[in-house]
Formats: sequence, structure tokens, C-alpha cells
Amino acid sequence: MSRTTIWMIGCLLLGFSPTAQAGGPMLIGSPSFGVNGQPFVWDNSQTIQYRTDSGALGSMDNATANSNLAQAFAAWTQVPTALLSVQNVGTILGVANGHVSSVADFDTVAESCSSGTQSPIIYDSTGTIFSQLIGDASVIGFTSICDLNTNGHIQSALIVLTGAAGLTTPQQDNVMTHEIGHLFGLDHSLPGDDPCGTSTDDIAALPIMYFQLESQTGLSEDDKAWISTLYPSTSYNSVYGTITGQVFFSDGQSGVQDVSVAAHPISPGSMAGENRAIAISSISGYRFTGNPGQPYTANYLACTPASECPHGYYGNNVDGSQFGSRTPALIGWFEIPVPAGSYAIEIGSINDGGTIGPNNPIIPLPGPGEYWNVHESATDSDFSTISCTTPRVLDSVTVQAGTPANGINFIMNGTAPTFDIFESSQGASPNSIPAHPLSRSIASEVISGAASKQ
Repeated sequence: MSRTTIWMIGCLLLGFSPTAQAGGPMLIGSPSFGVNGQPFVWDNSQTIQYRTDSGALGSMDNATANSNLAQAFAAWTQVPTALLSVQNVGTILGVANGHVSSVADFDTVAESCSSGTQSPIIYDSTGTIFSQLIGDASVIGFTSICDLNTNGHIQSALIVLTGAAGLTTPQQDNVMTHEIGHLFGLDHSLPGDDPCGTSTDDIAALPIMYFQLESQTGLSEDDKAWISTLYPSTSYNSVYGTITGQVFFSDGQSGVQDVSVAAHPISPGSMAGENRAIAISSISGYRFTGNPGQPYTANYLACTPASECPHGYYGNNVDGSQFGSRTPALIGWFEIPVPAGSYAIEIGSINDGGTIGPNNPIIPLPGPGEYWNVHESATDSDFSTISCTTPRVLDSVTVQAGTPANGINFIMNGTAPTFDIFESSQGASPNSIPAHPLSRSIASEVISGAASKQ
């Protein structure tokens, strides 16, 4: 069976600076690999097997680390609307006593993960392996999806944790839960972006898949919604419906990719008009590729040796990324899974250092953020019209379980007119012109214990 190896590394930092919201799957199939436009997921008709390191994890002995890891897996597998089964099948294969104690051991185990032989969970108790692999003492963990097949399934994955950062047991447990979310195929997710400033409710909405380690105490509604969407149980359609729509430039026709879209339950008695302690979110264009390919530099800068580059040239990008659909209608499309109810929908900019969404670097939001308006048009309300001193009256979207609420479209205010490659962009606002997206074949998860890092 045809396979590919994908390495994913990303950041989870201590310290809080909520700026946007997003969520969903990490990898999407393309016309040439996987299932076009569909997330890569494990085959959940089978039990997902993993193996654990036989060493300690900082102050945790091996038995405690394994027990806490099992509980972190259970946080995901016991979501009632998700269908997942996992099993610890023993210690890591291929190294002495099942303990990864050196970079050479890591290379051996990583190779076996890449071949689909095992899904290892490595405990780097002293941080020695991280210091040699990464050279940053603050890095305490990462996740890699090692092997994918052409049927759109994850075949194996690898998690590396370290006990060298001095995290408390609850923090280490949150790190485990977060990394397991990546192992299951989830991307990072972010909290709401309130135009009146971050509130305690926004902090309460932090998902475990938020890219910084904060005050999370378990799975949020966002985490539960997305793991259930990727792995739905028989009860899924009796609980969840979906909100779908498009984000357009001000022409009302051209889709905008990489915009954060979030749903909050309506709360008429609150100043915000919505319950900001619950945020379930997505990204516009998350199913569309971040790199569709282009022929203009196909023969620019020859590689030496030629085998080091696709088609022998550094600039050859004619094939684009192996991930993401090429269906144009998906460029600005979003989907948010939500429990039945009424919701306010908002859009905002992604600003998390480039660790989420199809594009890397992130494309700046080409216009102001806004709330969805039932009379959506080029002149609808945006954040600048929201009062922070009087209660908000927000239009709502009502969702029925098992039914999509379609056509929840945004036309962004103040964006420049679209133009093609034969027209000048001179005079347009720099923030209104998307940068050329780079391939996002690598997504990473690096967890930092440095509270000063943002």
C-alpha cells in the first residue's frame, strides 16, 4: 500500500495572549493523495494501538506516567459523541529494554514509526534528547504523524514528552491530552477574539488544543465537537448540527482563506449578547490547499544534486502541496460543528505564529472582523460598531441536530477589489493583498515551559 511520511511539530507555550479562534483537522487529502478535501483520520473501525517508553517522566515513575497517559487518552475516547478505541500494547520496540535514551535510539524508533510498525510514546525524562535534537531547553514535547496511506488514514504517530521542564502533574497531564489530540489528527484551536477585550469567559473557553498551556482543566466544547466530527459515534447526529458558509472579499464573490470563524451560544441577558465561555470554531478554506502550485518559476535555480528538489529545481512549485483540495469553491468555505441551539457567529484574524490553518505564514485578515448579520452585505456591522458599554443585540443562527445551517456567509468590509496577475496591486492596502502561501507539509507541536515566551 502506498504511504507517505509526515513530520509535524508545533508550539504549546506557557503564557496567554488570546487573539483569534480556529480549530479542526490538521491534514486534508488532495486529488493526488488521500481523499480529496477530506481530513486524514485513523481507521476507527479498529483499535488504535500505541506503545510506551519504559523509563520515567521527570518526577513520575513509569507506572504513574503510563497511568496518567491512559487517562489522557480516555479524555478523548470517552466523549459520548465520538467513536474511538485505543490500547497500550506494551513497551517501545527496537531499543534496549523499551527505553529511548539517546538520539540514536530516537532515530531507530522514528524510522519504525515512519514505516507504520508502531506508534511510540517516548518519555525523555531529563531532556537530553530534546537538547540534542532541538537545542532549546524550553521545549518539552512534540507530536508527529509518521505514516499516512492513500485511503486517507493515519497509520502511525509518535509523541515525545519530557519531564525536564518542571511542570506540575496537572500541567503534564494537559500536555499529554493536547499531544494526543494531535495524534488523532486535530490541529491547534484558539479562543474567541472579543472586540471589547479578553474577558474571563474568553479564558474559560480555552480548548485543550489551544497552542499555549494555560488554565485548561479538560476538553472544551470545541475539543469535543471536533473529535466527534472526525470520529462520529451513533449519537453524533442526535446532538450536533453544522454551521456552514463562505467568507468573501468585498466583491461578494471571491473566497477568503485563513479567516477564523467562531460560534458562541446566544445569551440575551449578557453584555456581550453571547456566552463567550463557549467557543467552537473553524478556519475559512481549511479544506483547500495552502499551496496549489504554479508554473512561473518551474525552471528557476537548478538543484545540486537534482534529486534534492522536485523536478531538479529549487523554484519548481508546479505540483504544489500534496495536501488540500483544489476545488475553488472551498477557498472561503467553513464548517463549524455545534450542539443544537442558537449562535452568534464572528470572524477575526488568526495570529498565533503560523501554527494553524492551511497557509504558512498566515495571511493577514484583509478587512476588519465582524459578526454575522442576517442582512449580510458589504455594509453590514463589523467590530468597529459594537458597543462595549451597552448590551449587544446580535443576529443568531439556529441549528437543529443532524441538520446543517447553510449559507451563513460573510462579505468582508473594506477589502480591496480583486485583481489578476496582469494588473498592478499598487495603491492597495498591504493587509488587503494575500501573500503567496507557502507549503504547509510540516505542522509542529513544541511545548515550552518558559512563561515569558509568547
